[in-house]
Amino acid sequence: MTVIGLGRDVDIVNGAFIVVIVGGLGSFPGTVLASLIIGELQSIGAMLLPDFAMAFPYIAMIFVLVSRPWGLFGKPQWG
Repeated sequence: MTVIGLGRDVDIVNGAFIVVIVGGLGSFPGTVLASLIIGELQSIGAMLLPDFAMAFPYIAMIFVLVSRPWGLFGKPQWG
């Protein structure tokens, strides 16, 4: 059950930001894949380590930014 309250919009915007960055700016298939990956990471994190469940999407974002700065299906903007 989802609770609506003050500050909930910040969680939604943060999640959307992570999904777009991981998927790649301007890449719809990358965004769809990233949303599935981030959703699974949050679910698995909530089961295994509930105290650190919110850290898993950020760790995935850091991993993708280090390995592919343009995202999963994004295209490099240079050369």
